[in-house]
Amino acid sequence: MHSRPRISVAATTGLLEAISAAGANPDQILDMFGLERSAFTNSEGFIASSMFARILEEAARKTADECFGLHFGEHYNPKNIGPLAYVVLNSPTLAAAIENAKRYLHIHNEAANLSFSLEGERACLRFLLADLGIEAPRQHNEYSMAVALNTLRIMAGSHWAPREMKVTSWRSPYWSTRSRPHCSTRAPDTSRSCWRSSHCPHTSSRPHPPCPLD
Repeated sequence: MHSRPRISVAATTGLLEAISAAGANPDQILDMFGLERSAFTNSEGFIASSMFARILEEAARKTADECFGLHFGEHYNPKNIGPLAYVVLNSPTLAAAIENAKRYLHIHNEAANLSFSLEGERACLRFLLADLGIEAPRQHNEYSMAVALNTLRIMAGSHWAPREMKVTSWRSPYWSTRSRPHCSTRAPDTSRSCWRSSHCPHTSSRPHPPCPLD
């Protein structure tokens, strides 16, 4: 682990184009952080996770889109992630896919942590970003949750959505209009999210698809 958590450049696939499409100048944003486009050309390279978070926050400001991270994540193809996506999407069951994501996520993003638990009749997936050095990495958090949703939909069906989503210190209209979960505020730490869904009774042994989690 490096002194500063890093994230794979693969996470930025399509980012510069998304900024341009939203009406802002990506080179202007990169220049603010002393970066050039060449830093994003090697999908096997890495940049600081905090830098990625700051670029997303600045992109949200420059494009006047408070849900920029969500919108970017919505259109991001999880298969662009690379080996991690291959392992997750080729897992024999949803449970195995989540366990593999938990085990290997740090290879893709050293600042990210994933946990999964069964709470009565519901399953809860928690996502945590740490050590980014910024107070409220909202855009990075929302981008990550949107990519996770896209990944789960590849496995569980395109219409799957969590029954509830809890995030910290902000409320977004996106989730209620696009994916149907309820958003609520919690503690002041904005780097944490939690999904709850009815879980498949055979999650541990039943292959996907189909596995109706909702």
